[in-house]
Amino acid sequence: MGESGSMNAILLANIGNSDLGKNDKSIFELRRNEIYEESKKLFQSGEYLNLDAILLEPAIKKIMSNYNLTKIHLFATEQHPPHSQDTIYMAYIVKDILKEKFSFEHEDIEIAKITKNPANFDIMIDFYEHEIEKITNDTDLVYISISGGTPAQNMALLLDSLLKFGSKVQVIYKPMGSKEARELEIGRKINQILLSRELRALESKHLYGAAADLAEKYDLLKPSEVKYLRAKNMRTLFDFNGTINILRDIKDSFSGERRNEIITLLKNLESLENATEKIKAAKMDDEYFNVHKLLIRELYYNIRIKWEQGDYADFLGRLYRFEEAVLRLVFEKIFNVSAEKQDDTYPDFIKFIEKNEEIRKLLDSKGIRYEPTTRCLLKIIGYVVGKTKDRRLKKIHEILSEIDSKVVQKLRHKTIIAHGFEGVSKEKIESCYEGNILVDLGEITKIIQEI
Repeated sequence: MGESGSMNAILLANIGNSDLGKNDKSIFELRRNEIYEESKKLFQSGEYLNLDAILLEPAIKKIMSNYNLTKIHLFATEQHPPHSQDTIYMAYIVKDILKEKFSFEHEDIEIAKITKNPANFDIMIDFYEHEIEKITNDTDLVYISISGGTPAQNMALLLDSLLKFGSKVQVIYKPMGSKEARELEIGRKINQILLSRELRALESKHLYGAAADLAEKYDLLKPSEVKYLRAKNMRTLFDFNGTINILRDIKDSFSGERRNEIITLLKNLESLENATEKIKAAKMDDEYFNVHKLLIRELYYNIRIKWEQGDYADFLGRLYRFEEAVLRLVFEKIFNVSAEKQDDTYPDFIKFIEKNEEIRKLLDSKGIRYEPTTRCLLKIIGYVVGKTKDRRLKKIHEILSEIDSKVVQKLRHKTIIAHGFEGVSKEKIESCYEGNILVDLGEITKIIQEI
């Protein structure tokens, strides 16, 4: 084998009816309807080593001038019954010629036989997918020769190779009338199209981290655009400081609608910078409540993503957190009392209950501990709704009571995010909840922003 370069390459090529010849002219140029029988006779005679593989030799020379060509895969036809232009014996002859001229070993060149119509694109796609799956992906480059064979063969070979080998694929072509093979951009361009489609699919599913990795690996986007994807991914992970820092860094790299989009997102998130510290301070001031409102809005955005991704177990986990966050905010806003944990207890919350006889008796009658749990807060908010008849509080209480009893309590505890291994699906959730759960959560989120 040739060892002109340190990198390894393989060659995949279709054998057509112009592959054999002399002085760059096919020996079957005027006898195309006799190729199968004539090539069979020629192969059986053994008198062909004076001929050239006129389409493949220039390609092989070009490859071997830069790389170590370790394997050649030839694809040729022999249909049932045989067609006059079938090329299987052409492939046998080409293999012998290449072995003789380039010192390949017998096992270095493999021939795969096509037994069905090579002009049928659907059939060829299936054939090459099956054959290419057998080829190991341990080489540096995969050259695809599209000089021989039918258009359906070449397109199927190229597409199936791109799907398996991706950016390793390089197309090589030997034009008629030229003594040298050329490397074409078509493989790279198609690969970019396929990768860009995959990138868009990841973005549409809000898988921004995976999208950023793909874009960076294959140079699909500008560095600033990759950073924007990483910022979006940090947002879904509630890393607001990281998100804000990236957005500040890249906002001047964009213009038009994209710049406006980034600036708007930045403004929406800047209030959440150091959000954890602001919450722990528990000052009960406007900034404290504003941060809570914005976090609930972000949580709703996150919940919708999990629903759209079909990640229903995590959806339930976020749904439970949404209940907690909304009920705590409503309680603290109504009574101006912190439900923050301090030294493993809730001193302000407990003191409030002990001072409110009606609420204390209500909780005691239900055996509810004095802790800001979902169950406890639902009872307290329900008590307030009964006293005030507040329309917005009533709506929040009704929706969250329904979600808690019919979805969270019924499904969450059995899944891997709580205490079991039971699976959860969209159908299970919808069978438990009569309304549109995302719409109702959106309505709560809107009310919260107005409180």
